[in-house]
Amino acid sequence: MVVAEGNEDQSWRDEARLFALTPSRRRISYQVQSQALWRCLALKLKPNVIEQLATEDDLPELVRTAVRPGADPLSLMRSLAAPAVRAAQNLSRPLYAGRMGTLYREAKVLELLAHQLDALRHDDLPRIELSPRELNRVREARDRLVADVAQPPGLHDLAHSVGLSAKRLNLGFRQLFGTTVFDYLRDARLDLARQILDAGIDVPLKQIAWRVGYTQSSNFINAYRRRFGIPPACTSAGATRKTEPSEAIGRSETQRLCARAKAMPAGFRVAA
Repeated sequence: MVVAEGNEDQSWRDEARLFALTPSRRRISYQVQSQALWRCLALKLKPNVIEQLATEDDLPELVRTAVRPGADPLSLMRSLAAPAVRAAQNLSRPLYAGRMGTLYREAKVLELLAHQLDALRHDDLPRIELSPRELNRVREARDRLVADVAQPPGLHDLAHSVGLSAKRLNLGFRQLFGTTVFDYLRDARLDLARQILDAGIDVPLKQIAWRVGYTQSSNFINAYRRRFGIPPACTSAGATRKTEPSEAIGRSETQRLCARAKAMPAGFRVAA
């Protein structure tokens, strides 16, 4: 919960949330549930930077209004779209170290800021929101979806199991998690694969792909690279995993990419 003097308290119980506060002399506090795992990524802009940005006509009216003299303090919370979530995750786990790492983080900060401003641009548009009861059903659907990412229920079966239509379920996923049911499942699969690779579990890539719901290793590798920017074999301990003969296709290219990363100067090396 975010408690900002002069505004209503903003509370949340779901992941991927954006909260925005205007700079002002007031008391702000955060209440976090004890013994709960959570991560927060904050972008803090100085008032003069915000004022400079707000002079641009293409920025959201909400931003330009909030920094005007005498404007009421602002505190709001919204769901983050999937691209913004990925930018935040990339910031917390950068691919590069040294000077390349600095450039990478600066680029991702600007990307995340653009996504956040875009979310505020649509703040005044009418939104179709689900009732608290329906949102609880969406959370239940999310739990059922990721209970077995290798064999998840189909969209219509999942929606029927929690008493919602497929359209209403997708709407709820966008409202709570900033993405569709399909995209949420894809990201959950790839995040699980990365956890397995980071743990150094010595299993073939084909088995990891099957475990997270991919029947074709090539599809898994392509999806993983789009999600994280590197092949799975270059992820931490993943480079030392076992290899099956069926994985030989494309193996030399992966070795070339990993070797290229290791051969770079220390300041430009891919972070392990």
